[in-house]
Order: sequence, then structure tokens, then C-alpha cells
Amino acid sequence: MILTGCATHNSKDKKFDVALLTPKEVIEGFFKYYNQKNLEGMNTLTTEKNQLNWEFDNLEYIKVINIIEDTNKTNKEVYLRQMKRGQIIDMEKEKSELENVTIFNVDFVVKYKKEGIGPSDSGPDKFSYTLIRKDKNSPWLISSFGH
Repeated sequence: MILTGCATHNSKDKKFDVALLTPKEVIEGFFKYYNQKNLEGMNTLTTEKNQLNWEFDNLEYIKVINIIEDTNKTNKEVYLRQMKRGQIIDMEKEKSELENVTIFNVDFVVKYKKEGIGPSDSGPDKFSYTLIRKDKNSPWLISSFGH
């Protein structure tokens, strides 16, 4: 599912237009909402409405350390092909679709109130975030993330 259109979201201190955010700003906003334990805000920046257990009750804080774009074209191609499993790959169409996919590696640190409760413990971690857009006029949204 890909969300399109202009969504304006009012955070506690800043109003922004999701359609105008760069991919890096989308990730920064996602982590800001995560730290605020704001699932609704997080969902405005993703393609899927995440029903994951975010461990908000146990979260003390989460903070971005570094956001670096993955410029390896092959990783974008792999993502597109995974989304089209079982379909014939149109190489010409794929070339144009590549401009609507970007990948970032994000280093962050998380602190939980109690250790050993969730899938990970407090400390530094690194995830890869894939962002997509429908076309040049659509907003960037987080499509997938993980190790």
C-alpha cells in the first residue's frame, strides 16, 4: 500500500507538510515520533500502518546518531524485485522506478526502562530504512526497515 497526497501533521512544536519532506527528514520525523511514543505520527510517515509492538511502555528514549544514504544501486534493484516476486521484470520500467526508491542506514541508541523484556536490549543499533514514493510528486514514506 502506498499513501499519496498531502498530509499535514501538527506535532507538539512544529507543523509540517509530509509531501515536502526529504527522505532524511522523514526518518528524522519517524524517530521523533517514536521517542514521543506517538504511533499516529509514525504512521503518517510509513506506507503501512504498523501494528508492531513498539514497546512504548518500556521505552525511556530513542535517539538517532547518524543517517547515511546507501548509494548502492543494486540494493534498490533488490528491493524492487522483492516487491515484484513472480512478475516479469521490465528493465526499462525498473530504471524509472529506481528514482522513487532510496535506502538509508540509520545508527541509533535506545534506552529501555527494563532490560530483557523485548526483542532487544538498550544500547546502540543500526537499521536499514527503505523509503519509496509513487512518483516525483508524491511524498517519501518508509516502506520497510530492519537489520
